[in-house]
Amino acid sequence: ARAIWGFRPQTIFCLQLVTYFQRAAMAADASSLVARYGAASGEPTHSAAELLRSEILRSHAPNNIPAALKGVEIGAPALTKKAAFEGQSGAIAASFDACQDAGAARWVLTLICDMLREDSSCFSLFEEALGKQQVNVYEKLLAVVTRQGTEQYVADKAAWLLSSVIGNAPRFFTEAEVRGLVETLQKQGGACSELGVLDALVNLLKADSFRALLWKMPGVSETVTTVSAQNAPPPYLYKCIFAMWLLSFEAEGALNLQEDILV
Repeated sequence: ARAIWGFRPQTIFCLQLVTYFQRAAMAADASSLVARYGAASGEPTHSAAELLRSEILRSHAPNNIPAALKGVEIGAPALTKKAAFEGQSGAIAASFDACQDAGAARWVLTLICDMLREDSSCFSLFEEALGKQQVNVYEKLLAVVTRQGTEQYVADKAAWLLSSVIGNAPRFFTEAEVRGLVETLQKQGGACSELGVLDALVNLLKADSFRALLWKMPGVSETVTTVSAQNAPPPYLYKCIFAMWLLSFEAEGALNLQEDILV
């Protein structure tokens, strides 16, 4: 496996996936990719999720959002949002409590996820909440993912947020919690989309301390390595490539990677 210019197996696999990705992107037009994505089980397409997000960004804030966020535009810069959270103690916990309402959950989770994607320094808000404020971020967000009737958009956002916090601040979480989240994500009939599940798994793989544990869990490696370069949509394929790149940081032999898949 190391015979090709001395590259590690993970690197070879990533290069192969990049090649497949380029071919797939050139061979299929955008409309056919959207049609294929999420078509099974009646799942909303990625574009539908983006349309919903755009609708939320144009909407007014629900009445039951935390006081700290009243008056904050959902499309405001990340640092403006961060200042709002910092300005009132307990704002993170109050935001998660507000997510018991579907409308508030859409708005609050969109605001927080956009803030973190724009500026990763905002993860310090969650380190503060987990540390000094002792907020049970895991319990509160997992409750949103598993609540009966949770819409896919909200479930995907909650799973992305929880997994991102774990990936950026793993010292606040246990192996049992990580296992519990992965098992919830992979449960048949769960609320998350396929891309939402993969997004969360990739976020978790960012945590060095949990990477080997994750890879050994049933279904995780299969989710990443059985992707079809010809049929998978670009966002999904990209995430698989990124996951394999994260695995390349592990010491050689630390992970059980099948050579017939990698080479």
